Amino acid sequence: MFDVALRRTTLLGLACAALTLLATRAIAAEQPPEPISDLVATLLPAVVNITVIKLEQPTPAAHAKPASTVETPRKRYFGSGFIVDPSGIIITNRHVVENAYEVTVFLNDNTRLHATVLYQARLDMAILQVHYEKLLPAIKWGDSNIVRPGDPVFAIGNPLGIGTTVTAGIVSALDRDIHETAYDSFIQTDAAINPGNSGGPLFNAAGAVIGMDTALYSPGGPDTGSIGLGFAIPSNDVQFILNEWRQYGRIRAGWIGVVGQPVTPDIADAAGLPPPPRGVIVAAVDAGSPAAAADIQQGDIIMKVGDEDIDQVRALNRVIASTPLGKTVLVRLWRKGTSVAVQVTIVEDPSELVASKATPAPTNSGALTRLDANDIGVRLSAITAALRKQYHIAAGQKGVVITDVVPNSIAANRGIRRGDVIVKFADQPVT
Repeated sequence: MFDVALRRTTLLGLACAALTLLATRAIAAEQPPEPISDLVATLLPAVVNITVIKLEQPTPAAHAKPASTVETPRKRYFGSGFIVDPSGIIITNRHVVENAYEVTVFLNDNTRLHATVLYQARLDMAILQVHYEKLLPAIKWGDSNIVRPGDPVFAIGNPLGIGTTVTAGIVSALDRDIHETAYDSFIQTDAAINPGNSGGPLFNAAGAVIGMDTALYSPGGPDTGSIGLGFAIPSNDVQFILNEWRQYGRIRAGWIGVVGQPVTPDIADAAGLPPPPRGVIVAAVDAGSPAAAADIQQGDIIMKVGDEDIDQVRALNRVIASTPLGKTVLVRLWRKGTSVAVQVTIVEDPSELVASKATPAPTNSGALTRLDANDIGVRLSAITAALRKQYHIAAGQKGVVITDVVPNSIAANRGIRRGDVIVKFADQPVT
């Protein structure tokens, strides 16, 4: 009896210990994740809020004044950005600053700085420059190629212009096509992204930037706000553009001169391509292009470029655009039931070259600077007919017009901007 009772007690004790262990594990599993507040605090100084003034011509009503007398209103828009170089280089979305009359950047400590738009890329990205009295903190880049659905992420931005805001979520999906460009490969996230978050960073759990918040989807339009469908440009794409601009003053995208379209099941069957349908069928070949020189023909199906399998048109566009210019790559084709390999040399996309001419590389020639400590940092001019038209100055308005403002000067930091007219100084009329 004693032995039996002892064995039972021992078994009961082991069972209790096992239950205790399981309970401990269950409690541990229910513990909330470590807070990210300490990490966020270290990242905030590298994130900026952006205010943009744009001149917009109102749509006149039937009884409105003639167009020549309709005043152009200044409208304020909000966005976000992040510092990528301590010298004051900032990245944001192109749509945030496009057609901007004035761009102002606010640092995390509310320091207000005038920003110059240095470059606008066809991929929704712009590069800004601010000048500050000391070096600025910059973000750390993450590798967007190793991001996986389910990874925790958080966004920092300026939604609706209310100020710096942190939202958290996960990576919902990868390689999303939102029909923005021919190279779309957006990261989808359920971290709340709203109007004003555009251009802000999407961080991974280690505090590295793996994307730039760019778009959101709402059934009722963007004014509806976030429903958990936000999209970010992958950080590797952003870095590609930044590095190209730094080295060449523009994006030098690769090109071979083909127009492709998806391979449908019907096309694959007609071409005798083994299932499943894959690749990109060549719909057209530009005369004189590298593809034409390599004898790529209409109707060929591009299966592989270098080491990259091609399963859709966007994948083809991305791999060619990102291949170094002058490099010769092996392109594998499916042609009339047979696998064919050709050598193609990558050249610069002529359409990107034309686009770059409209947004030339930055230059400091002729830049306005302060002459001494007493200079408030403005260039002035009498009001001419041309300046009245350029800055929409009313007929009969007297004074002197400000034609340029030194970044981060006394004038810039007081909100004075190009096109303002000084009518009085120290209560004395200015003519």
